[in-house]
Amino acid sequence: FTTVISATAVTGEKESRCWPLLLCTTLTDGHILWGKVVGVIRRCWPGWVFVPVHLLLFTLFGLINPVAWLHLAVIATSVMMMLTGSGLYFSARFRRTTTAVTVNMGLVLGLWVALPILLAILSQRSEVLGDLTETAMSANPVVQAYVVTEGAGGAKRGIYATRRVSFDYDWPDSEWDAPKDTTGIVMSTGVVHVVIGLLFAWRAKCCFRRGVF
Repeated sequence: FTTVISATAVTGEKESRCWPLLLCTTLTDGHILWGKVVGVIRRCWPGWVFVPVHLLLFTLFGLINPVAWLHLAVIATSVMMMLTGSGLYFSARFRRTTTAVTVNMGLVLGLWVALPILLAILSQRSEVLGDLTETAMSANPVVQAYVVTEGAGGAKRGIYATRRVSFDYDWPDSEWDAPKDTTGIVMSTGVVHVVIGLLFAWRAKCCFRRGVF
């Protein structure tokens, strides 16, 4: 959802011929960029609300430990920042909404679907690629969300558990199953996603006044 909305932020105004008028105002490129980010958040938040509501219900029913909230919050926030930044960049870079949306969707599918599959196939012939595949899978936000949910899920790990809670995180690399390793993986990849998103946003700002007409 964020992938599509963010990629229409600038191209929509380009197609309606409003973009040159916006650039003629007293607003700086930074103000315009911030306005676009806020606009994406305002349009996407109804879809984002579903996740915490879903988690809250499962937590109250004792089916998932609250520790999963921290991990999932980092995963979701960092990915949204990256997709918002990339969407704004492609929206500023291209003239057509269809092109910007397609490229942004291609980035998501390429990084988190095609690349892991390709590495998994190639890893059958190389041990080095096998290690790289495990790392790529562990950095995949979809895999991360599944691992942290499964690792902190179940009645025996919920808020009503009568025994000491023991988390069981099943990462592609079996050496990373400890809770501290899980936090390290989620935080480190989250930082990478945020940095990439900020770089995309910066490049989007640099493209605002290029090829206006």
